[in-house]
Amino acid sequence: MGDGTACIEDNCTNKPVKSGRGFCHKHYLAKLDDGSLPHVINRRVVEVAACSVAGCDERSRVKGYCRPHYHRWLSYGDPLWAPAPRGRSTCAEDGCDGIVNGRGLCSKHYIRLRKHGSTADPRRSPMERFNEQVDTSAGPEGCHLWTGASDPDGYGMFYTNRAHRATRWILGHQRGEPLAADEWALHHCDNPPCVNLAHLYVGDLVQNVADRVRRGRSGKRPPPTHCRNRHEYTLDNVYFESSKRQCKTCRTARNRRKVEKARQMRDAA
Repeated sequence: MGDGTACIEDNCTNKPVKSGRGFCHKHYLAKLDDGSLPHVINRRVVEVAACSVAGCDERSRVKGYCRPHYHRWLSYGDPLWAPAPRGRSTCAEDGCDGIVNGRGLCSKHYIRLRKHGSTADPRRSPMERFNEQVDTSAGPEGCHLWTGASDPDGYGMFYTNRAHRATRWILGHQRGEPLAADEWALHHCDNPPCVNLAHLYVGDLVQNVADRVRRGRSGKRPPPTHCRNRHEYTLDNVYFESSKRQCKTCRTARNRRKVEKARQMRDAA
């Protein structure tokens, strides 16, 4: 043992480090690594008994117990006391296996109860939202017109997780699965905004083209009868340039503007 100026390890003359329990830096780290650091009081190594609890190898601190067992004895009167395991009870809502968070309900149903006063889902179903955008004032035999958003062709657009044509969505909802890519939603009434199931049927591209031909909407559009400035194409008002019809009235107006602009530039000079 040292006298206060040297390490307490036998045959070591190194200076002890502060808070090193009397050991020099080398021996303190070595004993700290191998777990053999002794209990030192007034620079004397004191043998400390192990915890009196069977199977516990920790050093005794107070009343023969290690720190954890002493606190259990102090709080509960028994150093071996342990809390009973908590059961994982499930939500009281039918069909829900979530872990209870409050009032016998899982987090989802508990939050619904606090916000809405009921554990039922407050969100409206897709069918409820669909029906809110349909005008059925024409009766069961008439066209049920879509009043929501529509595409440039006049067909209604319905949104769930993505955008759908209203006619395709309602037909898919009726049969329980969405329409395939090669299936078309066709009208008996030839009215694009109509979503009445009595007026709709599922077809294919061939049926769609045949339906268009039967209703006289196939082929090219008829040639225009007026120019962009609404001058009628008559025999006296038409000339051809690059095999295209041109309006004489518009040509005359352009030429007059050119002459007038040239006159104004000449006068300004």
